[in-house]
Amino acid sequence: MWARRSRGGFTLVEVMVVLVILGVLALLAMPRLSRDRQMQGGREFANDLTRELQRTRIEAVSSRLPMYVWLYSDRVELRSAIPPPASTPAAAPGAPTACPCPPGTPPLRVIRTRNKISVVDVVTVPTSTPTANCTTTTRRDVIFGTLGAASLGPPGAPAPLYIYIDNANLPANHPERRYRIDIAALTGFTQLRSSW
Repeated sequence: MWARRSRGGFTLVEVMVVLVILGVLALLAMPRLSRDRQMQGGREFANDLTRELQRTRIEAVSSRLPMYVWLYSDRVELRSAIPPPASTPAAAPGAPTACPCPPGTPPLRVIRTRNKISVVDVVTVPTSTPTANCTTTTRRDVIFGTLGAASLGPPGAPAPLYIYIDNANLPANHPERRYRIDIAALTGFTQLRSSW
């Protein structure tokens, strides 16, 4: 009697069944992965902006020139003050100007928002319903002084600042839809909060 030896491997039908099951599972997971990516986009932008604000504060202290943060709804431009001319070193540094106006101050860095994520407003008193004062053409200014203190432009006395960010990719009641960046008045320390 011959013993039949079994051969290892899969039949074509078995491989096709496994591929169909994997395809169905991938289709079921797609909405979840897309929603996670939308949540992650808002969180990443808020984290990037918080880091850049802290870096800008440090640059203001180390360069001894005020640093300006121009907040638009679709981007954030970081600029340095214009140093005084060499002939009058005791003069105050000038505020940056938008390019291409002479002398023009090009941005040091630009942080662009992602799809449907926007900077809503910057205020000195926290609120649960900020007004949408930042647009693609209208900006709000945050100024870091040479000692690291933060103020709302035009230059004024140091004040605590609150930057509001909205991720319109998510439903209104979603816990990751809104972010707030708090900036301490005298130290310029920035901290990210996950809600308004």
